[in-house]
Amino acid sequence: MKIAKSVHKIVLMLDKKAVSFGEEVEGLIKQAGPGFAFHDTMEEDGETEKSAPGKEPRSRAAHKAHHIMGSEEDQLGRGLQREKDQWLVLDGSLGKDLHSWKDVPQFFGVTKSFSREPLFKLPGARGGRVVNLCELLSNLPFSARTCAFSARSGKVVVWYVRLREQRHLDYPLMGVVKVEFPNPTGDAVPSELIDELSRALISERQVTPHGKDVRWHAHLYPIYLAEQAVKAGFVSTEALRAGLKWPVQAVPQLGIGGVSHG
Repeated sequence: MKIAKSVHKIVLMLDKKAVSFGEEVEGLIKQAGPGFAFHDTMEEDGETEKSAPGKEPRSRAAHKAHHIMGSEEDQLGRGLQREKDQWLVLDGSLGKDLHSWKDVPQFFGVTKSFSREPLFKLPGARGGRVVNLCELLSNLPFSARTCAFSARSGKVVVWYVRLREQRHLDYPLMGVVKVEFPNPTGDAVPSELIDELSRALISERQVTPHGKDVRWHAHLYPIYLAEQAVKAGFVSTEALRAGLKWPVQAVPQLGIGGVSHG
């Protein structure tokens, strides 16, 4: 296993208008080099406004950070050089942007943690029957997959794969991953392709980082290694604080008055 490509940036997010020195901070960050970036949390980007309407700073900052990471993932995924028979597996759900990658061949998303709320309609007599997620997965055998279901108006195909036997697990949803396959045309996806992808996922299940990650039961070997590579590039809070240089001598003396409440 080797790292094909890695992108590492330190991004400072700040509401420039909330402080008097916002413009100066932005200028300094832009001079720091390609590994650093500055983003105004209140600047419109066409996406944050949809997911975090209003002006609440923390909410906007969180959604903007997610949007920035999504943009980096977009560029990285499109730039990877692959052979014709190689698939790109994304760690997580296909976002509203990713499922429409019409010019990116052969990719899908795998989710270790997923919502328990969806309901599923299974084929059968009298129009079939509707089951919840626990009912769908409780009797799913080891190394088997569920039916494939249509989602997002047919633009995404979803199914679940059991990676581990239930005898060593606490509840039916453990040991299962959710697969999201882009389907922009809305046409039926061949069962042979779904089976092939499911078999490939099952063959990568033996990383077993038990005790190191609460999601050990649903981890895939290459995704676990990718997460470790990403975490290795993180900068600790202590290192960031040590790198901040505040011109303490330039701060004027302030007189503070207040009211004491007994």
